Amino acid sequence: HVFSLEPNSENLRSTRQRLARLPKRWQHCITLQRAAVSNVSLAKAALYGTGAKASLKADAYGGVAWSQGGEGRITATKDDRIEAVPVVSLDDWFARRGLRAAEVELLKI
Repeated sequence: HVFSLEPNSENLRSTRQRLARLPKRWQHCITLQRAAVSNVSLAKAALYGTGAKASLKADAYGGVAWSQGGEGRITATKDDRIEAVPVVSLDDWFARRGLRAAEVELLKI
């Protein structure tokens, strides 16, 4: 079974759309969950920015969104988007599923 913990709502939506094109027998082997992983007990964490450049660390993100226009020009714009993301600890996540870490072949975080 493949498990995926994805904090970014846009990335999660995109992944679900791509996986929907897979044969049904494969879809039953994949579990997606919107969550950030932490070893600290938190109910929610802040995710700064959008897309692949989003970060759970404000200083790593920088508040800038980069985009490329049709003419090959790259522009930077202010991006102050912040979304609240559910947080799970891996120990709790495994325990709720009755799993041990050794039983999980692939975990995408």
